[in-house]
Amino acid sequence: MLLQIEDVLSADDLAAIHDRLAAAHWIGGEVAAVDPIGRELGETLIERLRVHPAFFAATLPLRTSPPLFRRSPQGEGGGTRVDAAIRHDGLTSPPLAVRTDVVAMVFLSDPDTYEGGELIVDDAYGTHAVKAPAGHIAVFAGDSPYRIAPVTRGARASCVLWVQSMVPSAAHRRILFDMDVSIQALTAANGDRDALVRLTGVYHNLLREWSRT
Repeated sequence: MLLQIEDVLSADDLAAIHDRLAAAHWIGGEVAAVDPIGRELGETLIERLRVHPAFFAATLPLRTSPPLFRRSPQGEGGGTRVDAAIRHDGLTSPPLAVRTDVVAMVFLSDPDTYEGGELIVDDAYGTHAVKAPAGHIAVFAGDSPYRIAPVTRGARASCVLWVQSMVPSAAHRRILFDMDVSIQALTAANGDRDALVRLTGVYHNLLREWSRT
């Protein structure tokens, strides 16, 4: 499942991030892992995501890796890759292991400031190309092959992080997400109270059955 979540970051958030990143220490198109600016921005972003209803519903996060801030200038892209199953945060003691159930990519550049640079994800439903507005996020299963198309004009900034979900199975997460969305829609429409209680109970019973914490 590839899901796009809109407006995770506001225009003010984005301006502040770009200002801070301008002073960060970059190595090979990425902010260095030990850079305090990148670490601070990453922690702020994780806190923002953890309280975002759609992100929580889609990922059911248990642990999150430190975000990586990336910048791709004109001419750069990336070959198809599948991320390692486990990532380690070397700045914690002992190093924190995060199983990469979910990949989350935050778009930091407006689409009209660069050409190319699409996120291309291959999954069971086909091939998806995403070029979202700045502040939006794309979420997809960690076992999905993906790549970044070459940037042909301008520069593309993004942030990627990996989530260990309370529910390891992507199929189970999809079912729970669809149920969560349905419960919220029925609640907003003042649906039958007894039916909502039963459906909510089914959701939590499935979460109890499938979660690993």
